[in-house]
Amino acid sequence: MSIKPQSIFEKQISPFKQAGVVFGLILLTILISKIISAFGIYNVREGFPWEMSLSGLLFFAIFNCIFSFAYEDQNSYWWKSLLSFALLAACGMLMAWAISGMSIDEAGSFRWLTLLFTFSYLVLLAMSRAMRGILKWAQKQGKPAN
Repeated sequence: MSIKPQSIFEKQISPFKQAGVVFGLILLTILISKIISAFGIYNVREGFPWEMSLSGLLFFAIFNCIFSFAYEDQNSYWWKSLLSFALLAACGMLMAWAISGMSIDEAGSFRWLTLLFTFSYLVLLAMSRAMRGILKWAQKQGKPAN
């Protein structure tokens, strides 16, 4: 008997785990950039932690919406996703502020980018939920009647 390998997109990965992995990647990237800068290999800009924090937030938003298709209980997934997005944003920004020593206003236009990413995430999450509903409806219509 052969077991069909399960795609990562078919697994139900908690949004909190997703946010934790993304936060770890953000932290790792920032620490590597600090090490590179300390050894003089490359001069990393002061606003780099803010860039990585927002890049991680965008990465989380995209993959969180993709992983939402595997969940049966969409209401539970939604509140967990929204809470994990808010926690990732807050922790990422606090970390960027602590490491760079710059506030969000001193770093550039990151306040507006955060607002844009948050709004885009909400729209993307709503679209993925609507697409999932349409897909389930289409699958139900395609089944032969008994």
